[in-house]
This record gives sequence, structure tokens and C-alpha cells, in this order.
Amino acid sequence: MTAATRGASTGRRGASHRQAPAPVRRAVAGAAGRGRDAVAAVLAGDRPLALAVVGVVAVSALMLARPLTTYLDGRERVVLLDAKGEALREEIARLEARERDLTTAEHVELRARERLGLVRPGEIPYVVITPETDRPRLASPAPPPPRPWYRRLLDALVP
Repeated sequence: MTAATRGASTGRRGASHRQAPAPVRRAVAGAAGRGRDAVAAVLAGDRPLALAVVGVVAVSALMLARPLTTYLDGRERVVLLDAKGEALREEIARLEARERDLTTAEHVELRARERLGLVRPGEIPYVVITPETDRPRLASPAPPPPRPWYRRLLDALVP
């Protein structure tokens, strides 16, 4: 058989069809068999299930990380706002008690006497004036410091 006839039988023109030597064919077949055996070993037993579980857990953790942090931040904010609300309720209670105290007749009278100097009819008001010696005396203003010579010279030259 000639090269042209062999090429015609395989459908390729001018190509010679030669098989690989036997050791090469065995090595290729062995490698392919080992690859199939390795895949079969990985897929056999509990290992694939464990890998699948680990993968699902990892993906779930990644998916739940953001909502979980948002939830925890929200809980912290709720606690903070509850504490603020409690402090404000205490402040309101304190201010309402002060309002009740300030609107009593005795307290209104006391404030009128202290701030405005009012007295009841028939009472004799008096004001205590402290003696002059107890009051601090204002010092006379200090004379201005002397002007420098160049300023005096300039003022003398330019009327």
C-alpha cells in the first residue's frame, strides 16, 4: 500500500497514518485509567458529602454575614434608644415635679419677695446697705504710656 492509498482510506490526503508505539499507548491508557480511578475514588464514600456540606456552610455564612451584622447593629441601636428614652422619662418626671413646686402659692410668694422686693400690706420693708469701706474702690485709670521719640518727632514735623 502506498502513501496515497493509505491517505485515501483515512480520508486525509497525503497524510500517513502511523500508530504510536505500544509503550506510549499503554502509558496514555494508564494515565487515563488513573484519572478515572482518582475521580471515582473522590466520588466514592463520605468525602463528597463532607465537601458538599462544607461548601454549603461556607456559602450560607457568606450570604448571612451582612443581614446578621445589620440585625446586631439594629439590636444595639434599640438598646441605646431604650436607655435614652428612660433618661428622657426621668428628666420629664423631674421637670414636672419642679413645675408643681414652682406653681405653689408659697413658692410664688417667695420668688416675688426675693426678685421683685414685694412685701405684704402691713409689713415694713428694709434694705441692708453695706458701708462704703466694704465696697471695692475703683482705681483711677493709669496714664497712657509715653509715646516713643520718633512718634513725637513726627507729630512735631507734620502739623
